Amino acid sequence: MAGLFPREVIDQVRDAVDVVELISSYVHLKKSGANFVGLCPFHAEKSPSFTVSPSKQFYHCFGCGEGGNAISFVMKRESLGFVEAVEFLANRAGITLPKRHEEPKEYSRIYEINKLAADFFRSKLADSPAAAYASRRGLSPETLQKFRIGYAPDAWDSCLGHLLSKKVGESEVENAGLAKKSSAGNLIDRFRNRMMFPISDERERVVGFGGRTLAEDDKGPKYLNSPETPVYFKGRVLYGLDRAGQAVRKKDQVMIVEGYMDLVALHQAGVENAVATSGTAFTEGQCRLLRRYTSNFVMVFDGDEAGKKAAARATEAAAAQGIRPSVVMLPTGKDPDDVVREGGAKAFLEMVRDAKPYMTYLIDQACAKHDMTTGEGRADAARSVLPELAALRDPLERASCVGYLSQKTGISAEKIEARLRTPRSAPDGGRAAPRPGVPVKTTTVRPRPPKPATMQEKKIMRGILDHPEKVTGEWGALTADDFLTPGFGVMLEHVRTCIEGGTTSAGEVIETLENQELRAYARALVMEDAKPESVAFIGTLVTGLHAAGLARRRKAERKKEIEEKKNDAERLK
Repeated sequence: MAGLFPREVIDQVRDAVDVVELISSYVHLKKSGANFVGLCPFHAEKSPSFTVSPSKQFYHCFGCGEGGNAISFVMKRESLGFVEAVEFLANRAGITLPKRHEEPKEYSRIYEINKLAADFFRSKLADSPAAAYASRRGLSPETLQKFRIGYAPDAWDSCLGHLLSKKVGESEVENAGLAKKSSAGNLIDRFRNRMMFPISDERERVVGFGGRTLAEDDKGPKYLNSPETPVYFKGRVLYGLDRAGQAVRKKDQVMIVEGYMDLVALHQAGVENAVATSGTAFTEGQCRLLRRYTSNFVMVFDGDEAGKKAAARATEAAAAQGIRPSVVMLPTGKDPDDVVREGGAKAFLEMVRDAKPYMTYLIDQACAKHDMTTGEGRADAARSVLPELAALRDPLERASCVGYLSQKTGISAEKIEARLRTPRSAPDGGRAAPRPGVPVKTTTVRPRPPKPATMQEKKIMRGILDHPEKVTGEWGALTADDFLTPGFGVMLEHVRTCIEGGTTSAGEVIETLENQELRAYARALVMEDAKPESVAFIGTLVTGLHAAGLARRRKAERKKEIEEKKNDAERLK
């Protein structure tokens, strides 16, 4: 992966791109006062709440809380990493980037070797056992071509020999994971007599392979994956994402299945917003990857014990990243491939429509793990999901889930709610304590301060964000302690640090706020329709706020002195 660019290069690229012009190529924007508005590209809405500021050079959605600058927009919309987004914008602006920290040649070479191998396997598919197997499973020639499915011949060195003939060294073949040392010390093909599924990254580069055995008496694994290499990490790649990305974004939903054949069968049936974990456990890294496309996950698992365990691990990994997935447990012995072959896409999508919401799934799992014939077992089941319930911010959703838990355990909703209000279930002011598997934070941050701001403080903070240079000048006496609104003191100190460090752009000041909730609030504040107050008027408010802060602190100091004198007198007695 390319390294980071120098700060001045990133600034040059960002400054060369007009955020309104950029976003207009994705979203139909209309002028509205000083800003532009349109339908948000990151969530479904009927009335435009997505706002772009030409003066601040950033965007903010008042509906879902998404916001940022040109780079973050491209990262989110095009599902790119930071470096790739900078390259994308540089190319758009006609800027030549420095060739610093280039991608290691080793990586490029592995991609090249993997492509040669994929082409070789593809060339061996015709009239092979893999072709016969694909025909029995109902895969069309178009599907085989789309996923570049091939065949690894039943020989010790067919792929190896082909690659060597293409001037690829033995060590390079081994480094790419396509060959391994035999017990005798000879280099042999890793994949033999297997249907081959090339695994590609989001840029459609082949990073590895999955192979399904075609030998009935094969004592090895049914599915064999490439070992981890410099370009292939099982926990960071999803099979089919290169084909599914557009559909996932369009439908704002992703279906996560386990196997290669499941994924291929679903796509052939028209269910194109599906990806597969390649037969490995779903990881937090894969969750972060998918979260660039959507936050609506549907996890599909076999209903047997192995499937239940996989579902539990997968939902925990997703929840740790703030995603609360729906869960589909298929009938025992059935997989998505079976479902679509027997009933078509309609049968599968009906199961998806009946998917259990995250909390329903957790409550059902908790009840299944405890003895529900005893009062102790029912209480233990309820206790085990209290942190997750306490994390729910939507009062209607919480009430619904409490009602369902009450129905399942026989414990009254009133008692459950009472327990949720106790410090034991919510030690941080009614919110669940963070722990692995519990989605304390949602992925979408709505623009609001921790507590309602007074009109005076709100106007002052708007003025500070509009004119950040003033905090080291005529408004320099203002301190963090002058604010009563939680978070505003942090914002003031951040602005001051930025200005002292040479950052004068209001947009950049806001976008470098570390706290996500404060950052979203700051964006929303400067994009409000209300006309900003004059600098002179804000100066008057600043003077009043600072004076009130001084008076408040002096009063507190006097009170402390009185208390200390009183305590001293008590001790002398």
